[in-house]
Amino acid sequence: HKLEVEKLGVYGSYLAEPTPAQLRNLCLMFCENGLNGNDVNVFKNFFYTKKEEDLKRSITNFEVEKLKPVIHFLKDKTSKTSAVNLELVAVLVNFEQRPLVKFLKGEQFSEIKNSSTKNEEIISFVNVEIEKKAEKTRRTFYKKSLFLKILLSIVLLFFSGYFIKKEFFPKKECMLWQIDHYIPINCDAEKIGFASINDVMILEEHLLDFKKVEVNKKTIFFKNEKPLIWYCKRNNKLDFFNAPGFHPENGKPLKPITQYMINKWVKN
Repeated sequence: HKLEVEKLGVYGSYLAEPTPAQLRNLCLMFCENGLNGNDVNVFKNFFYTKKEEDLKRSITNFEVEKLKPVIHFLKDKTSKTSAVNLELVAVLVNFEQRPLVKFLKGEQFSEIKNSSTKNEEIISFVNVEIEKKAEKTRRTFYKKSLFLKILLSIVLLFFSGYFIKKEFFPKKECMLWQIDHYIPINCDAEKIGFASINDVMILEEHLLDFKKVEVNKKTIFFKNEKPLIWYCKRNNKLDFFNAPGFHPENGKPLKPITQYMINKWVKN
């Protein structure tokens, strides 16, 4: 279990049972924390970012309903998904052999190619690349090799998706936010009628130390100039927490405390 938690990282629980809005917020956080060149192209391709458009703006303006196919894949409601969806999942779970086009076809593809086609299917993407190479061979050999490469690519893409799901999304126990902290519960509690206004989530043991805290003028907010408290505004007041992440009740990303917010909301 510990190995699985380390692979998923701090945002693992939000990937395991996400809502469309939470998944978009998570993508914004990835963008703010910095992406490499290939991952930037994956995000631009998925969120239909125009040439001169800011990536964060295109994510913010993206219709959250269009994230449902990704969520269906993560929740195992479907075993098939488009190439752009699979590439996005690979970035979010930090799958090392990415982009998958490079993993399948070799290091010469150093960047995933941008595409304006909406919901491009995996087989279409692979087929285009195969046809470019096949043009250099004889016609008789072309028909046989093309069929073989398409078949191999489909098989590899299928097992890549299966490996990601098996490696990063195994079945686990669950947890529930209650007042100011997470409590572990049986996953069947939701089915038998466990009453709560909050969603039942996949258990991540490191989040059992994540708590909502009360602060005052004597609270230590910084250590070595680094924040010890994070906050989120809700119902015209601030909720404070002891670690970064998302607000358990509204899904909004938490912000690190600043001296300005302390002066405005705590000392006054």
